[in-house]
Amino acid sequence: MKRMIFICEAHVIEGLKITYAPHIQKLAKRNNSKCAFCREKAMYKLYYFYLAPGFEKDSSRVACS
Repeated sequence: MKRMIFICEAHVIEGLKITYAPHIQKLAKRNNSKCAFCREKAMYKLYYFYLAPGFEKDSSRVACS
């Protein structure tokens, strides 16, 4: 299962801190995804194996495919 969170430019470092073995992809400008931290427009997509403890409590911020 691939997992990802969407983040804005201001939260790249925070996203890296809570993920393990991340892969980062810049999103197209026309995307409608929201940052998992502040709900602003996401600029990047982070793929991960699992999140730091406590982050998954708010599953509305996390997308799984």
